[in-house]
Amino acid sequence: MITNNQTKQQGITLVVSVIVLTIVLVLTVNTIKNTQTNARIATNFQSNLQGQAAAQAAVLEGQQYLISQQPSSTQFTTDCRSGLCVQQKVEKVWNSNALWQNAKPLQSTLKTKGKIIGTPSYLIEYVGDKYYQDSLSVGSEYGSNKDVSKKPIYRITGKAQGQKGQKQTVIQSTVY
Repeated sequence: MITNNQTKQQGITLVVSVIVLTIVLVLTVNTIKNTQTNARIATNFQSNLQGQAAAQAAVLEGQQYLISQQPSSTQFTTDCRSGLCVQQKVEKVWNSNALWQNAKPLQSTLKTKGKIIGTPSYLIEYVGDKYYQDSLSVGSEYGSNKDVSKKPIYRITGKAQGQKGQKQTVIQSTVY
């Protein structure tokens, strides 16, 4: 025979069990949401790093192009034909989609986990010339044009996207 006191205890056990199960369910759902958020953060971070690496590779290839080809200042145009630009006064190169259509694509293929990472490209801007004075030679006066040399200044802009393709990364380097 069940007493009245035992019936009350069984009812309280049911209520406590439901409360504990609800708390466990809420904690489980929050853990799943946090795990999904962390996975998205890690994926975006990886994609961002891939974009940075690809843009850096494009800048390095632009530097190698300058060293190997040594283009003359007459090869640089305002419409950036062949990826060679005269410094733009009005619009920054990295903001102009029209100029990027003429950009030089990266010659090597960048892959991660067997998948190609977009098509990184670069533009080379001819900024102007830097004048500097060589060490004074015997008998020359300071400030004379005799010992003044000039070197071209270039700005290389590399542009790429990570594997996800959500964000673009732009990296610049100035070369004297």
